[in-house]
Amino acid sequence: MKFARKALEDLKEWSERSNHKPLIIRGARQVGKSTLVRMLSTQFDGFSELNFEDYSVRDIFGQRLDFPDILERVLLMGNEKAQEGRTLIFFDEI
Repeated sequence: MKFARKALEDLKEWSERSNHKPLIIRGARQVGKSTLVRMLSTQFDGFSELNFEDYSVRDIFGQRLDFPDILERVLLMGNEKAQEGRTLIFFDEI
């Protein structure tokens, strides 16, 4: 559990930076990466999780859309309204 606490602290630190960029968490299967992101999501006002094992999620990115349209569809799928800087969007199983 010590590892999970340290990893969560690192993610919180990342999320609090004003200039943070998208984050990719890599690692072996079934070690808690998704759980860690869900734990981090409690620090945000909004959270949208999209799993690429779902074909409807894949379809969004298979179309020729600009970023605002993609973001709108992603948020609709997660039933979220974007709050700039306060909404975490999690793409799982990419």
